Amino acid sequence: MTSRLSFTVRLVGCLALTALVATPLTAEGFASDFKTDFERTSNKLLDLAEVVPAEEFDHRPTVEVRSVAQSLMHVANANFWLASMLGTERPDDLPTNLEEVVHEKEEVITWLRRSQAAVMQAADAPGDLDRQLEVFGQQRSARSTFMILSAHSHEHVGQLIAYVRGMGLVPPWSQPADDAAADG
Repeated sequence: MTSRLSFTVRLVGCLALTALVATPLTAEGFASDFKTDFERTSNKLLDLAEVVPAEEFDHRPTVEVRSVAQSLMHVANANFWLASMLGTERPDDLPTNLEEVVHEKEEVITWLRRSQAAVMQAADAPGDLDRQLEVFGQQRSARSTFMILSAHSHEHVGQLIAYVRGMGLVPPWSQPADDAAADG
């Protein structure tokens, strides 16, 4: 009897796994997964921007790298550019040299939020994820372009964590429980 039960459990498990593998990922499923991931990294970028004092937005660990403001505007610019390739309109008031002209904390955060909203708008109506786009001089699928957006945000979360830690600050989600409770 135990052998029969074990066989049945394994059989049901195999059938469930087969059904899962055989089920194609729909555009809606991919978009939902992307939006969850992108929202998480977007919130971390915003949290990091908030923890940096306004007078430190020009901080750069070395002269060869972007400042805090330039890094965040680089992310915003990439968000707007890639979202436009995916079908979202670029804002008419978007400066062509965002990294060079936007340095003040509140303006940086505003542009970053707007760029993140543009990406989410593209993800709300992803269309045919297999359609081909020219990105960085190569043919890529829309799906791949969404993945670039996600990877790019993750990359700059890591960069800005290093900047923040280097300034002696702590990302909000890494605050000790007692400090977080006192702040909240």
